[in-house]
Amino acid sequence: MRFYLLGMPGSGKSFLGQEVANQLQMTFVDTDEWIESKHQCQIPELFVKYGEEWFRKEEKKCIQEICQNDERALIATGGGLPCYHQMMQQLLQTGICIYLKGRIEKLESQIKTDLKIRPLLANKALPDILTKLLQQREAIYLQSQHVVDIEKIQPLDIIKIIHSYA
Repeated sequence: MRFYLLGMPGSGKSFLGQEVANQLQMTFVDTDEWIESKHQCQIPELFVKYGEEWFRKEEKKCIQEICQNDERALIATGGGLPCYHQMMQQLLQTGICIYLKGRIEKLESQIKTDLKIRPLLANKALPDILTKLLQQREAIYLQSQHVVDIEKIQPLDIIKIIHSYA
């Protein structure tokens, strides 16, 4: 079974996903890392070179490849991935979605040191852009089978969710 970690930038998708996948000996895929590896280029450069629409199509290709190759995987999606090209429906059809929900203040504190690698957030008033993005995305994220609060979550919580589907 596939498990998708969804949420805003700074919600811990990559960090928690890697840790949980290691503990459960599952395949772990971070969609951003997949795209960077495939194109031998970092996300901000790809955004500048090709634009956001191209990037969203690459995210879709990543999920399609995972669905063809990995039956048991934990996937950390990019924050916007579920919101484009009916990807949320595809995620729900091909696995279990876990939304890592966080307050704007918590998200901001998690990402303010690495803004240069986040093209949608760079050079913007962080609380304002995070609030706007969350307003645009949250209804989609809330379609997930599981919603967990990042202020209280531990890797064991995600492990328990995954084990409940075993």
